[in-house]
Amino acid sequence: MKRFVAALLCVMMLFAVFSVSALAEYSTTSNRGVELVRPETRDCFNTPFWCRLFSNDYVKGLYLMPMPETGHGNLGSVTAPGKVYVVAEKNGFYYCVTNDGKQGWIWNEWFDFDRDNTSLAKGDPDDEFEAYPTRSTRGSKLRFPAEDEYYEDPETMTVVTETVCGSIYLMPKAELGHGNLGIVRCGEDVKVLAERDGFLFLQTEDGRYGWNSGTWLS
Repeated sequence: MKRFVAALLCVMMLFAVFSVSALAEYSTTSNRGVELVRPETRDCFNTPFWCRLFSNDYVKGLYLMPMPETGHGNLGSVTAPGKVYVVAEKNGFYYCVTNDGKQGWIWNEWFDFDRDNTSLAKGDPDDEFEAYPTRSTRGSKLRFPAEDEYYEDPETMTVVTETVCGSIYLMPKAELGHGNLGIVRCGEDVKVLAERDGFLFLQTEDGRYGWNSGTWLS
């Protein structure tokens, strides 16, 4: 009986540690207690892109900062060299998403890409839409595609009007059952950025992201 109780306590302790680490994995609060500031729509690039990070003999990782300025701690780090998905820019910092879903701001001097041949156009500066949500109605976090799942030439398509509800959901993952990140109404245009398991990764005109089937697009 004592062995059983001891084993049960060990399992409970492991579960508690796992739960805490899982919650901290994608923390939105820095080690100095500053909450992550997500970009406004006017700061988002019309065409987000994957980008390689610089590294040298002394720097093997870069901090993800909670806002586009220094002095507020960090949300963890990303290995360099490596690639991140660049979504927005403000005050000389890029807002990016890592392969494992972490988000934050990194000084733009650490990014290695051909600025002359990369579209850095942003949204309308008068656009007052909030930045895109990254957590669904069921608590699932938005999962960006893997690097090799992105199309070289993203296509703009229109949500068809034959859907029963007059709109489609933006889902957080390329599978069903994880809630939604909002809707896109029929007749609206979306940019198709990537594909996985029959699901398309979409970007709306107001800067939101999510997955859905190509059945509803034309």
